[in-house]
Amino acid sequence: MRKDEKMAEKNGPLDKEHEEGGDPVNDEEMEDEECEEDMIALNAQLDALSSALDSLEQKNDFINDQLRQILEENKQAREEVKEQ
Repeated sequence: MRKDEKMAEKNGPLDKEHEEGGDPVNDEEMEDEECEEDMIALNAQLDALSSALDSLEQKNDFINDQLRQILEENKQAREEVKEQ
């Protein structure tokens, strides 16, 4: 008798379930757990991306404000030079 046959005889019907593809309920639970883990990882990535985009938006707004301020100062300086 081969070693795997001895194990099958010893373990009974449990071993046959594994040979036939396992317990579909357990497989489905494992798939659900994997999907849940994937969703958690995806949500974490989306949160990180959202934070990065918020940071870029704030920096963009700050640069835009600075540019407008510089443009206004240049406009005033040109008007003063024109008046002289």
